[in-house]
Amino acid sequence: MSLLSDIQKWYEEEAYPPDGSFGAVQVAYEYGDSRRWGQEFTAVYERDGEFVAVSDVEPATEMQDWGDYGEPDIYEVRPVEVTVTKYEKV
Repeated sequence: MSLLSDIQKWYEEEAYPPDGSFGAVQVAYEYGDSRRWGQEFTAVYERDGEFVAVSDVEPATEMQDWGDYGEPDIYEVRPVEVTVTKYEKV
């Protein structure tokens, strides 16, 4: 099975992101926009050269739960090298 199908199957049973199951390694976890009761994020998993991202909303308090904002977006991705120039005080 592909990593994409394994993660899709994971979300048929669970509402939270995979935790290293099925031999996948989480290689990125980036936060996006903030919502009133949650924080958008994208997690990227890698297994045998296949990369899959999960975009979802992480609950912000104990009153919220995974899945309160609907189903996550699950899709294949590829790594892209990016150069960033920053400036420091001299």
